[in-house]
Amino acid sequence: MILSIARDNPEETAPENCRYDAGIVISSEYYVDDDFSEDQLVGGQYAIYKVKHTAEEIQKAWATIFSGLLEAGYEVDPRPIFERYYGDNNEIDYCDICVPITLKK
Repeated sequence: MILSIARDNPEETAPENCRYDAGIVISSEYYVDDDFSEDQLVGGQYAIYKVKHTAEEIQKAWATIFSGLLEAGYEVDPRPIFERYYGDNNEIDYCDICVPITLKK
């Protein structure tokens, strides 16, 4: 499974300064040498949007996610939003956009 985290908002940060993490899921017993870094995603409640892995479908999803969450009574909390990619035969067919949420108070 491939994961990615955009660390900057491209509407607020120049493209050359945008940071992006890409990773894979490994077991806790796996040794990670100094050429790589290791991190953990914090658990909790996430809204998960499964979208076809095309630029058009991902762009459409990002354009509607936040207003849909607000209308449903949720807030995005400060944990990272991440994307999870999966498919068959080395082809990425779908992407899950995983948004950390809490209920509005």
